[in-house]
Amino acid sequence: MARSKYKKKIKNGIEYYFYRINDNRLEKPKDLYGKTTKELEEKINKIMKELNNGINIEEGKKNYKEFLRQWLYNIKFINIKNTSKEVYESAYRIHIKEEKILNVKLNELSNITIQNFYMKLKKNKVGTATIKIINIIIKGSIKYAYRNDLIIKDITKNIIIPKPTEKEKLNKKNRINPLTINEQKKLMKKIEGNELELLFLMALFTGARGGELLALTWEDINMNNCTIKISKIAKYQHEIREEGNKKYKTEIQTPKTEKSKRIIPFPKKLKEKIIKHKENQEKIELNLWKKKNKNNLIFCNIKGEYYNIIEVNNKFKSILKSIGIEGHTFHDLRHTYATRLFEMKENPKTVQELLGHSTISTTLNIYTHVLKEVKEEAAEKLNKLYEKIEG
Repeated sequence: MARSKYKKKIKNGIEYYFYRINDNRLEKPKDLYGKTTKELEEKINKIMKELNNGINIEEGKKNYKEFLRQWLYNIKFINIKNTSKEVYESAYRIHIKEEKILNVKLNELSNITIQNFYMKLKKNKVGTATIKIINIIIKGSIKYAYRNDLIIKDITKNIIIPKPTEKEKLNKKNRINPLTINEQKKLMKKIEGNELELLFLMALFTGARGGELLALTWEDINMNNCTIKISKIAKYQHEIREEGNKKYKTEIQTPKTEKSKRIIPFPKKLKEKIIKHKENQEKIELNLWKKKNKNNLIFCNIKGEYYNIIEVNNKFKSILKSIGIEGHTFHDLRHTYATRLFEMKENPKTVQELLGHSTISTTLNIYTHVLKEVKEEAAEKLNKLYEKIEG
């Protein structure tokens, strides 16, 4: 048997092959151990390859948990909006923070380790959309480590996101849930005189998003032309803190795209309700002078502060429940608006501009089922026309 060139050394009562790397690129000599000479040589080759490629070995020895947390809070969060921060922070805190994958050293991570983690999430019924967000976090951190010479290889290239289940596909296909005409009538009757009546009506007849409506000021409304100007969004969210504590606040942001900035007409019949709403608001200001509406908001609570969108949604659901309608959210009023427009054969391009979608394909993809019904109606009309001509 050929004699090994490596010495043997006892460590924790077990005999290993041993080799010490002395290299001036290391902060101190590196001791390596292997149960076989092959295992030891693989470790030696890996270290030398990393050194020759300028890899920062000491940083790469960090636990992935420590590295990921620092990258997420100190690098990823620097140039993104709080809404995006909240999505990433929530995914990290709920699905990543306590997982075993974080106990692996940064330079020992493998695509198989990550792939198995994703499959475990899927097995635990974590949605594909959430796994995609988790992948953005993990992939981003590893790419950063690779670009900054902390690891020798970008291991994320061959990772596959699990496919959505049939149930997820169905939910995505049916992700919009507009009110029917009869449900809309029942709702409009029920909210008469309600403190949020105008807010609900504006959502129904402008299609504006909740955050867009709650950010509206009186300067944004043109009573002569019966239009509102959308140029900002009110986001109710918690401040991101590493310790996990939440402090909620409303933050005014600019819309995500230029298309979201738009002028939307509202029905002339709403003009009288808007005037009355303004009068009631001014009465409250006179009676509670300390609670003046400093932000000049169209929709605000009795203290003159921004409405909490979660509270608005809960009140909306409560009203629907009282009239026997369930399974809808406040955002469905926007879908109801668009659905009514398509039912009235409005041009899809016009609907896109009114909704503030960045592309017409977004509009068409969301309202596929409505357009299908419109097409079927058009086909039926053509059949009747054919029969009439033929007869």
